Amino acid sequence: MKPVQLNITLHNHQPEGNFGWVFEEAYEKAYLPFIEALERRPGVRINLHTSGPLLNWLEQNRPEYLDRVAELVRAGRIEPVGGGFYEPILSILHPRDVQGQMRRMSEFIADRFGVMPRGFWTAERVWEPSIPWFLQGTGMEYTLLDDNHFLTSLESPQPLMGLYRTEFKGEKLGVFPIDHKLRYLIPFREIDELEEYFQELIAAGRTGLLVYGDDGEKFGSWPETHKWVYEDGWMERFLSFLEQRTDLVELKLLSEYVDESRVEGLVSLPASSYREMTEWTLPPAVQLRYKDFEKWLDKEEKLEESRAFVKGGFWNNFFTRYPESYRMHRMQLFASELVQAMSPGASADEAREALWAGQCNCPYWHGVFGGLYLNSLRYANYHNLTRAIGLALDSTNTRGVRRFTPGEHGLIGPALAGRKLMLTFSEDAQYVESMLYFPSGFNFFDVLGRRPEAYHHKVLNRQEESDDEHASIHDRLEFKEEGLDKALIYDRYQRLGFTDLYASSESGPADLMSGEWDDRVESRSEAAFEIKENSIASRREIVIHDSEGLNALWVEKYVNLPDAESAEVEFGWSIKAREALIEPLTVFIEFNVTLLAGDDADRYFIANGESHRLIETADFDGSSLRMEDRWQKVGLDVVASEKERFYHYPVLTVSLSEEGVEKNYQGSAIGIQVDIPGGVREMAKVLVLKIYQLSGNHQ
Repeated sequence: MKPVQLNITLHNHQPEGNFGWVFEEAYEKAYLPFIEALERRPGVRINLHTSGPLLNWLEQNRPEYLDRVAELVRAGRIEPVGGGFYEPILSILHPRDVQGQMRRMSEFIADRFGVMPRGFWTAERVWEPSIPWFLQGTGMEYTLLDDNHFLTSLESPQPLMGLYRTEFKGEKLGVFPIDHKLRYLIPFREIDELEEYFQELIAAGRTGLLVYGDDGEKFGSWPETHKWVYEDGWMERFLSFLEQRTDLVELKLLSEYVDESRVEGLVSLPASSYREMTEWTLPPAVQLRYKDFEKWLDKEEKLEESRAFVKGGFWNNFFTRYPESYRMHRMQLFASELVQAMSPGASADEAREALWAGQCNCPYWHGVFGGLYLNSLRYANYHNLTRAIGLALDSTNTRGVRRFTPGEHGLIGPALAGRKLMLTFSEDAQYVESMLYFPSGFNFFDVLGRRPEAYHHKVLNRQEESDDEHASIHDRLEFKEEGLDKALIYDRYQRLGFTDLYASSESGPADLMSGEWDDRVESRSEAAFEIKENSIASRREIVIHDSEGLNALWVEKYVNLPDAESAEVEFGWSIKAREALIEPLTVFIEFNVTLLAGDDADRYFIANGESHRLIETADFDGSSLRMEDRWQKVGLDVVASEKERFYHYPVLTVSLSEEGVEKNYQGSAIGIQVDIPGGVREMAKVLVLKIYQLSGNHQ
């Protein structure tokens, strides 16, 4: 009987913005020992995908590793796999950026390894049917997708094996199904279970190619895996099995199989991803119901036969769950349009590279990995997008403040841009969604809100998962610190710039931090706004509870960027009540600002001559509040036109990463508390935010 034809494709990736020590640790624990083990086994051949951010790091820090990979490529032991260079979600990009990133990766592989890739790794295996059409002119012949994608399109027996073809508007693409069972056997189970699986396939007379495609970090970088895979000898046993048991396994490279074998048939694949991703994109309460339904099916022994009908959500639902992700997505579309309009040359090339780096997928979503919750990853994307936008705007040589209307070049709301600053607004112009500072490539308003996650109920119950020391990361849940249940606080408003909150006079900043403030607002009318020469002004009616009845407030706000060279922004707020207030009213005018690290000695507040850590809470009477960041060498002053009651408190989230559940500093809420006594009809405030460059050490 013929052995099982098997392909092994490893996907090695580190995102833009990951710390250098994370790259180094993954290299030492996973990437290097795997290549060393592979070199010792000349009978083993694999496909290897390495993402662009990791290739850049390796070229700069460990070029000898790439030399060793190149030698294995020349020996026919490794076939490189292409992809979008900066590992973007292909379906959310403009087609020109998909094609550009694909060509960028192919050129790197050709220059470094001497071959042109014929297939590509689909980032997070996020698929939409139109992707083949996006790939025109890239030379890509095939990709790999999870068997989960195929379940509603084929009646073939499991596991799916072989090569299929999909099409969109006449553009063809080969697709290899990745076997779900192998993803959980390798490297988490002993070799005898693999041997048994292959024997079952042979006995059933199965033919075609069985594909294992998954993260290379599983082999040493994921928690507890280095000891199991290398120190305890799993990798040596695995490679020895592949090399010696030719009666059970025949290793194939993907392009080799494409050239030698027939296509199984045409398949129309729905939008999907791997099973776990389709769960993570669901709203938290729906995730829990989904898992309960799966458990019920499993108990009834109907789960596997029902897989075609048990589906999670659509990847783009992350944009619905996380407005912060959606804003970043729209920013990359805006940057893409600006860069596309640049004249060819070195500046356009630099801007395009920065744009592509800002499309790295990791901070756009969240699952078992930190992703969106890691502000260092969001910082990296915004840093690159800000660079791209700044270069593109500079190339126009426009004098004065540039104004953008809602929807222009992909923006959500209106925007104002000078040579140092760009402010983007919500669709109704009520709030400032981002404040981009071009000299540092930084978005001061990139603060993630506090919201429920499906795993939070386990935090409340202190429910850890899986006692199996070799369990997959998808089956592990550990707590990295005590008291996480006390930190589960959820926001009732988005963490933006220039928010205005209307509360009872008993409410204070501590109530905002705890999420327990008394909101006096009954309703808000649709806002009207006007884009002026250097400013955007808006007006809306807010109905509040006032004593025994309701009272209407006309709220007017404006944001003014004085000139194109300015790094100062003026924020004006005023109210006029239909009737004099009966009850006292407290208004919080707030900006949610990040300097990334909440407990770093080089980043701090200065208030009335005293220094506070960003992680600290304070309120005080004064005319200004200062934030300084010695790492980025930038400072921010919030200056009032008169003495005010200032406050600041940290925004902390509880989130899951591959290491476990932990608290993360997302930024700080800073603002003024405006106490309006009863009998008053009108009130107005003006705040100025000033950004400046720092030099030297902490004073």
